[in-house]
Amino acid sequence: MDAETKTEVETKPEPPHPPRPPVPSGIYERGAIRHTEKIGALAAAMAKAQGAMKLAEKSAENPHFRSKYADLASIRDACVPALSANGIMLTQPVVADGNRVTVLTKLIHSSGEWIEAPLTMQAAQATPQGIGSTITYAKRYGLAALVGVAAGEEDDDGNAGSGRVEPPKPQPRKPSGKQGGFDVRDFGPPSDNAMPEWGK
Repeated sequence: MDAETKTEVETKPEPPHPPRPPVPSGIYERGAIRHTEKIGALAAAMAKAQGAMKLAEKSAENPHFRSKYADLASIRDACVPALSANGIMLTQPVVADGNRVTVLTKLIHSSGEWIEAPLTMQAAQATPQGIGSTITYAKRYGLAALVGVAAGEEDDDGNAGSGRVEPPKPQPRKPSGKQGGFDVRDFGPPSDNAMPEWGK
Protein backbone atom coordinates (compact mmCIF):
# COMPACT_ATOMS: atom_id res chain seq x y z
CA MET A 1 0.00 0.00 0.00
CA ASP A 2 1.29 3.47 -0.87
CA ALA A 3 2.49 5.32 2.22
CA GLU A 4 0.54 8.38 1.17
CA THR A 5 -2.68 6.46 0.67
CA LYS A 6 -5.24 7.41 3.30
CA THR A 7 -7.86 5.02 4.50
CA GLU A 8 -11.13 6.37 5.75
CA VAL A 9 -12.87 4.71 8.64
CA GLU A 10 -16.61 4.66 8.18
CA THR A 11 -18.70 5.07 11.28
CA LYS A 12 -21.97 3.25 11.11
CA PRO A 13 -24.91 5.11 12.66
CA GLU A 14 -26.85 3.36 15.37
CA PRO A 15 -29.74 1.43 13.80
CA PRO A 16 -33.09 3.12 14.35
CA HIS A 17 -35.55 1.66 16.80
CA PRO A 18 -37.72 -0.81 14.84
CA PRO A 19 -41.20 0.59 14.17
CA ARG A 20 -44.14 -0.95 15.97
CA PRO A 21 -46.44 -3.11 13.83
CA PRO A 22 -49.68 -1.60 12.56
CA VAL A 23 -52.51 -1.32 15.06
CA PRO A 24 -54.89 -4.28 14.60
CA SER A 25 -58.59 -3.69 14.19
CA GLY A 26 -60.36 -3.20 17.52
CA ILE A 27 -57.19 -1.97 19.25
CA TYR A 28 -56.73 1.66 20.23
CA GLU A 29 -53.36 3.39 20.42
CA ARG A 30 -52.73 6.55 22.43
CA GLY A 31 -49.11 7.51 22.03
CA ALA A 32 -47.17 4.42 23.08
CA ILE A 33 -50.08 2.98 25.07
CA ARG A 34 -52.38 0.41 23.51
CA HIS A 35 -55.63 -1.06 24.79
CA THR A 36 -58.69 -2.95 23.63
CA GLU A 37 -61.58 -1.01 22.14
CA LYS A 38 -63.54 -1.41 25.36
CA ILE A 39 -61.90 -1.15 28.78
CA GLY A 40 -64.95 -0.57 30.99
CA ALA A 41 -64.65 -3.86 32.87
CA LEU A 42 -60.89 -3.45 33.24
CA ALA A 43 -61.29 0.12 34.50
CA ALA A 44 -63.88 -0.94 37.09
CA ALA A 45 -61.65 -3.77 38.29
CA MET A 46 -58.62 -1.45 38.42
CA ALA A 47 -60.55 1.07 40.52
CA LYS A 48 -61.27 -1.66 43.09
CA ALA A 49 -57.70 -2.96 42.93
CA GLN A 50 -56.18 0.47 43.47
CA GLY A 51 -58.36 0.93 46.53
CA ALA A 52 -56.75 -2.18 48.01
CA MET A 53 -53.16 -1.42 46.97
CA LYS A 54 -50.65 -0.28 49.56
CA LEU A 55 -47.56 1.90 49.44
CA ALA A 56 -44.46 0.08 48.26
CA GLU A 57 -42.05 -0.55 51.10
CA LYS A 58 -38.60 0.96 50.74
CA SER A 59 -36.66 -2.18 51.65
CA ALA A 60 -33.55 -1.93 49.44
CA GLU A 61 -30.43 0.12 50.14
CA ASN A 62 -28.92 2.72 47.80
CA PRO A 63 -25.24 2.99 48.80
CA HIS A 64 -24.63 6.08 46.64
CA PHE A 65 -27.32 8.15 48.32
CA ARG A 66 -27.20 6.28 51.62
CA SER A 67 -30.97 5.92 51.43
CA LYS A 68 -33.58 3.23 50.90
CA TYR A 69 -35.82 2.65 47.90
CA ALA A 70 -38.64 0.35 46.79
CA ASP A 71 -37.25 -2.51 44.69
CA LEU A 72 -39.18 -4.60 42.15
CA ALA A 73 -40.29 -7.12 44.77
CA SER A 74 -41.73 -4.31 46.92
CA ILE A 75 -43.57 -2.80 43.95
CA ARG A 76 -45.08 -6.21 43.11
CA ASP A 77 -46.00 -6.88 46.74
CA ALA A 78 -47.85 -3.56 46.82
CA CYS A 79 -50.05 -4.23 43.78
CA VAL A 80 -50.11 -7.83 42.51
CA PRO A 81 -52.32 -9.26 45.30
CA ALA A 82 -54.92 -6.54 44.66
CA LEU A 83 -54.72 -7.04 40.90
CA SER A 84 -55.15 -10.81 41.18
CA ALA A 85 -58.07 -10.46 43.61
CA ASN A 86 -59.88 -8.40 40.98
CA GLY A 87 -59.23 -10.69 38.01
CA ILE A 88 -56.31 -8.73 36.54
CA MET A 89 -53.22 -10.55 35.29
CA LEU A 90 -49.83 -8.83 35.00
CA THR A 91 -47.21 -9.70 32.40
CA GLN A 92 -43.92 -7.94 31.53
CA PRO A 93 -42.19 -9.48 28.50
CA VAL A 94 -38.78 -8.08 27.54
CA VAL A 95 -37.15 -7.33 24.18
CA ALA A 96 -33.45 -6.44 24.02
CA ASP A 97 -31.61 -5.00 21.03
CA GLY A 98 -27.94 -4.49 21.88
CA ASN A 99 -27.97 -2.34 24.98
CA ARG A 100 -31.48 -1.04 24.29
CA VAL A 101 -34.08 -2.75 26.47
CA THR A 102 -37.87 -2.54 26.12
CA VAL A 103 -40.23 -3.86 28.79
CA LEU A 104 -43.90 -4.15 27.84
CA THR A 105 -46.07 -3.93 30.96
CA LYS A 106 -49.51 -5.38 30.23
CA LEU A 107 -52.61 -5.77 32.38
CA ILE A 108 -55.16 -8.35 31.19
CA HIS A 109 -58.62 -8.56 32.74
CA SER A 110 -60.66 -11.76 32.95
CA SER A 111 -63.14 -10.17 30.52
CA GLY A 112 -60.47 -10.19 27.83
CA GLU A 113 -59.89 -6.43 28.01
CA TRP A 114 -56.29 -5.29 28.35
CA ILE A 115 -53.97 -2.30 28.37
CA GLU A 116 -50.23 -2.20 27.72
CA ALA A 117 -47.45 0.38 27.88
CA PRO A 118 -43.84 -0.08 26.69
CA LEU A 119 -40.83 1.46 28.40
CA THR A 120 -37.50 1.57 26.60
CA MET A 121 -34.20 2.22 28.38
CA GLN A 122 -30.57 2.30 27.33
CA ALA A 123 -28.19 0.13 29.35
CA ALA A 124 -24.83 1.68 30.16
CA GLN A 125 -23.12 -1.52 28.97
CA ALA A 126 -24.28 -4.42 26.80
CA THR A 127 -23.22 -7.00 29.39
CA PRO A 128 -25.42 -9.53 31.22
CA GLN A 129 -25.15 -7.41 34.37
CA GLY A 130 -25.90 -4.16 32.56
CA ILE A 131 -28.84 -5.58 30.61
CA GLY A 132 -30.23 -7.35 33.69
CA SER A 133 -30.07 -4.22 35.82
CA THR A 134 -31.78 -2.16 33.11
CA ILE A 135 -34.55 -4.76 32.75
CA THR A 136 -35.19 -4.54 36.49
CA TYR A 137 -35.28 -0.74 36.32
CA ALA A 138 -37.72 -0.76 33.43
CA LYS A 139 -39.98 -3.32 35.09
CA ARG A 140 -40.15 -1.25 38.26
CA TYR A 141 -40.86 2.04 36.52
CA GLY A 142 -43.27 0.54 34.01
CA LEU A 143 -45.30 -1.38 36.58
CA ALA A 144 -45.49 1.41 39.14
CA ALA A 145 -46.50 3.94 36.47
CA LEU A 146 -49.22 1.78 34.91
CA VAL A 147 -50.92 0.72 38.14
CA GLY A 148 -50.27 3.92 40.10
CA VAL A 149 -48.14 2.54 42.95
CA ALA A 150 -45.84 4.87 44.88
CA ALA A 151 -43.22 4.38 47.58
CA GLY A 152 -43.79 5.58 51.12
CA GLU A 153 -41.42 8.51 50.64
CA GLU A 154 -39.49 10.13 47.81
CA ASP A 155 -36.00 8.77 47.15
CA ASP A 156 -33.59 8.70 44.24
CA ASP A 157 -32.34 5.23 43.52
CA GLY A 158 -32.43 6.47 39.92
CA ASN A 159 -29.70 8.91 41.00
CA ALA A 160 -31.37 11.87 39.27
CA GLY A 161 -31.75 10.14 35.93
CA SER A 162 -28.32 8.44 36.27
CA GLY A 163 -26.62 11.83 36.31
CA ARG A 164 -25.14 10.59 39.59
CA VAL A 165 -25.57 13.88 41.39
CA GLU A 166 -24.13 13.93 44.86
CA PRO A 167 -26.48 13.90 47.85
CA PRO A 168 -26.99 17.30 49.43
CA LYS A 169 -24.52 18.17 52.13
CA PRO A 170 -25.83 19.40 55.46
CA GLN A 171 -25.67 23.16 55.78
CA PRO A 172 -24.05 24.72 58.86
CA ARG A 173 -26.43 26.24 61.33
CA LYS A 174 -26.68 29.99 61.47
CA PRO A 175 -27.19 31.48 64.92
CA SER A 176 -30.50 33.24 65.26
CA GLY A 177 -28.97 36.16 67.11
CA LYS A 178 -31.79 36.12 69.60
CA GLN A 179 -31.16 36.70 73.27
CA GLY A 180 -33.28 34.39 75.36
CA GLY A 181 -35.98 32.10 74.00
CA PHE A 182 -35.16 30.12 70.82
CA ASP A 183 -35.48 30.20 67.09
CA VAL A 184 -36.39 27.14 65.00
CA ARG A 185 -33.34 27.83 62.84
CA ASP A 186 -31.12 26.95 65.80
CA PHE A 187 -32.19 23.33 65.43
CA GLY A 188 -30.82 22.98 61.89
CA PRO A 189 -32.52 21.30 58.93
CA PRO A 190 -34.93 18.39 59.44
CA SER A 191 -33.13 15.09 59.95
CA ASP A 192 -35.41 13.22 57.53
CA ASN A 193 -34.70 15.16 54.36
CA ALA A 194 -36.41 13.07 51.70
CA MET A 195 -34.44 12.20 48.61
CA PRO A 196 -36.21 11.96 45.24
CA GLU A 197 -37.50 8.26 44.45
CA TRP A 198 -37.07 4.85 42.51
CA GLY A 199 -34.85 2.87 40.17
CA LYS A 200 -31.86 0.68 40.37
